[in-house]
Amino acid sequence: MMTHNLVLHSPRRCLGGLFGLALNLLCAGNSSAQGYVGYQNALGLADRPIYGVDPAAPHLEVHGNDRSLYTNRSPLNGASYYAELWYSPERFAGPESLTPVPGSLVTFRHSGLFNGISRLTIPDTFGGDRVTFQMRAWDNRNGRLSSWEQVIGDPTIPRGVSNLIFDWELDGVDANGGFHLGSGIIGIGMESFALSVVPEPSGLVLAGFLGLAFLLCKPNSGWICPTAR
Repeated sequence: MMTHNLVLHSPRRCLGGLFGLALNLLCAGNSSAQGYVGYQNALGLADRPIYGVDPAAPHLEVHGNDRSLYTNRSPLNGASYYAELWYSPERFAGPESLTPVPGSLVTFRHSGLFNGISRLTIPDTFGGDRVTFQMRAWDNRNGRLSSWEQVIGDPTIPRGVSNLIFDWELDGVDANGGFHLGSGIIGIGMESFALSVVPEPSGLVLAGFLGLAFLLCKPNSGWICPTAR
């Protein structure tokens, strides 16, 4: 006589399996799912810190992962600085085409590492989409400057941008329900960079303009020059 063994699982295990199956079916069938990226620059031994201004060369922009480039600069720390992720849905886009990712405005914790987000959703995308990213950071003047537009309107505000991160594949479910494990957290594609301030016109440049005006205003030069009254 043939006998059968009936294997009974605990209710907790059965419920867990059913929940996991339902979650997978929900994600696979959710046509409104959006792509996302791991938003952090902490990579352990390969961190991508962001640095402050060099007091001896405040106008000098610096990019790259060679730590010796930042000898005279301190890593950004605390709530006095903001970092923000900008993007374009295009695979290869210029900086003028980028817009800020909602929810990506964050402060710093320590050692030039910003307060990241494990899963940052990118609007109007699916998993598997390839986009362009760029990190931007600035001195927020004790929280008063919360947008990049405010920063670029004042050349004295320290600011900096990363390299353009092209063709970055997003994690998540695509339009057909397939899951994509994308290019990885944003710090993998990002290079370290430093803040700087926009240089003001120097006395040398001003002297050059004055010299040009003198040459143009010589007699018989054809230019009409102002006269003293």
